[in-house]
Amino acid sequence: MKKKTLEELNDKLFAQLDRLEAVDLKDSEALMAEISRTQATVNISRMVVDNAALILRAHMARENAFGTSYEMPEILQIESGEKKE
Repeated sequence: MKKKTLEELNDKLFAQLDRLEAVDLKDSEALMAEISRTQATVNISRMVVDNAALILRAHMARENAFGTSYEMPEILQIESGEKKE
């Protein structure tokens, strides 16, 4: 599976906005379906952004409190360009 990025998420949010704006307002069934899809997209996006913020705060806390040698708990680790040995 390809890694997702916040930039891709941003693109998807704008694409969903475009779909929502393109719905025929006279077609209430299509409008309700697109609103439901938009709500689901927003909810998932909010969780992704919250998770990214948590990871950033964890890395900042590590740097500020422990320096780079501290090993973060596995659940808070993200891959970086550095290789572990």
